[in-house]
Amino acid sequence: MKATQKDCWYFMVLMILLSLIEDVFLKQPDSIVKLEESITLECVCPWSGNLSMISWVQMPGKKHIAAFHPEFGVAISMKDYDGRLKFLRSSLMDGSITISNTTANDTGLYQCSVQTFPKGSWTKDISVEESVRLDWSTPIPEVVEKGNTFILKCNYEHNGSVYRVTFEKVREKSINTMALCNKMEGSVLAVDYRERVMVNCSDILGVGLRLMNVTEEDRGIYRCHFSTRTGVQTTTVSLTVPGKADSAVHLSYEIYMYIYIGAGISGLVLIIMVITMICWHRRKKRRAKARPKLHPMQRRLLNNYEQAALYDRMKKHNKQEESEVYANIPSVPRRTKKT
Repeated sequence: MKATQKDCWYFMVLMILLSLIEDVFLKQPDSIVKLEESITLECVCPWSGNLSMISWVQMPGKKHIAAFHPEFGVAISMKDYDGRLKFLRSSLMDGSITISNTTANDTGLYQCSVQTFPKGSWTKDISVEESVRLDWSTPIPEVVEKGNTFILKCNYEHNGSVYRVTFEKVREKSINTMALCNKMEGSVLAVDYRERVMVNCSDILGVGLRLMNVTEEDRGIYRCHFSTRTGVQTTTVSLTVPGKADSAVHLSYEIYMYIYIGAGISGLVLIIMVITMICWHRRKKRRAKARPKLHPMQRRLLNNYEQAALYDRMKKHNKQEESEVYANIPSVPRRTKKT
């Protein structure tokens, strides 16, 4: 009996350890970047406040690569990155860097840490990989007006137990993780989307992500992955956010369409008129050529017909000019015979 209880206890402990190990290995970085000759690692803190310092480290071991201080400037710790690493500094809280002349040694996990006051530290994990699946199947189109909410839903076909749901945004050279739903941890929001994203992992089979206050920069390709024991099921959505440029393009397209339609109708009318004039001119020319070949009697009849037509027109014109003339003529009294 005790041996059976001990075996059950060992089995439970083993299952718990396996679940914890699984969750550790399944933990994803905030962004995945494909290794190319020159790469950009984005790190923009969404907070406002005073910047104390920006630091970059490489995993494992947290090897210090570089740091930026508002007063002392840039300091590169590893000689291997000297001359290849550059801070972009496009805004006050921008800690993004570019690495040029990359090699396979540049792959791995990087961590950006932005120290601010008074809110504290903000971190982001970025993985640089040689092979990144940036292609996608035919996406489902969806249009959301600026300022509204975009809902990304996953289509799941029951094919095994689900242990994780991942929401991603696919860019040209990188993949950004928006949110995770783990069966052990619940919802985990990525650092770039914590201010505008909501996800409820209570029903992991019917989970959906809500991206609030959509902007024009949010347009692009979004993916949702259902990770199961038997594989991954993916739903891809293409988000379009109409902007002023799109409205102007659409308006100009309508204007050009009306112009083309009007030009087409005018051209068609002109062609019909030209064809009519050509036919009338050819008919007149054929009559002129055929007149000398006619029999004298036919020519006389034709002349009589034309003269009769001319006479009828003249007669009609003269009738309109004719009018009755009235005159006052004094009457002469009759002379009577005197008796």
